[in-house]
Amino acid sequence: MYSDEGYLSTVVEWFCQYRIGRRKDLDYHKPERMKPATDRVRIGINLPKNPDPSAIRRRLRSFAECGYDSVEVSLDMLPLIVGGEKRPEYIEFFHSLLSEFDFEYSAHIGSGVDLRDEINLELQKKILYSSIEICTLMHLNPLVLHYEARTKDISIEKRFLELHREAADLAARYGVLLCIENIEVDLVDPVIDLVKSADRPNLRMTFDTGHAYLAAGFFHFDFLESLKRSLPFIGHLHLSDNTGDYERLRITNRQAYNAIPKTNRFAFGRGDAHLPPFWGSIPFDDVFSLLRDFRGIYVCEFHSDYFIPFGKSIQERVRSAIRLAGKPAG
Repeated sequence: MYSDEGYLSTVVEWFCQYRIGRRKDLDYHKPERMKPATDRVRIGINLPKNPDPSAIRRRLRSFAECGYDSVEVSLDMLPLIVGGEKRPEYIEFFHSLLSEFDFEYSAHIGSGVDLRDEINLELQKKILYSSIEICTLMHLNPLVLHYEARTKDISIEKRFLELHREAADLAARYGVLLCIENIEVDLVDPVIDLVKSADRPNLRMTFDTGHAYLAAGFFHFDFLESLKRSLPFIGHLHLSDNTGDYERLRITNRQAYNAIPKTNRFAFGRGDAHLPPFWGSIPFDDVFSLLRDFRGIYVCEFHSDYFIPFGKSIQERVRSAIRLAGKPAG
């Protein structure tokens, strides 16, 4: 068991700080020894899903001008995978495009990947494994996975755990950190339990503030206490804001929920609105105080297309708040 807290902390720092893309001589099958972390605060932002290369360049250029250090890309924003198989030509193209900018890049698994899917399980695994390999080829680290909602079937949940162990073992060979994200349709604790039970140093947690805040109100638990319990297991962060007003369609009718326009979510303040930090009601000053020892990337995960005039001020406010909470300047 990887039960020693100091050992776990060191491993997470190595994975979080390991900039696999900075080595041109990296052997695909033999990632170099991961390097210890720096104390520099790294602020990231998610790249909107737009397949137009010109639009991608414009957004990356804007992010650079706004002072962001890192960018998170969704692996389904372009056809990098077709039928479970990697498309080398598109991977090479996208990697070349991203390399035009001096960002550190992380990745988010494509939508629909679900290791509880009994009918299409082999294809689901194939897509996940291809995603891990793409992260190595494109120098993306970590890779964010979704936990989603538990089933009541013990056998499905046991297999879900075992498949994440297998995925973590594969990812470890490629030097990729997997971080599984809490979702607002369930408590935070099941994600903690999965990470603990999987017992793999490169399977950690992505703590999503917006999801945890919504779930806390709906399922009646303490948001900040859930963050405290998560601290030993966090390898990555998603910072998004909302009002805490849960949209019940999220669990009763997902299709109807997805059809709600973003501007409607903003106006009515319901559901996972993906507002920038400090635009909703999440107590981010308290959040950053609890995260003083975090060494990974603070990804501001919001609908940036709607907040273009404020991109720089959002980055600066988040960085300032982290600094005031006790992190070194950076």
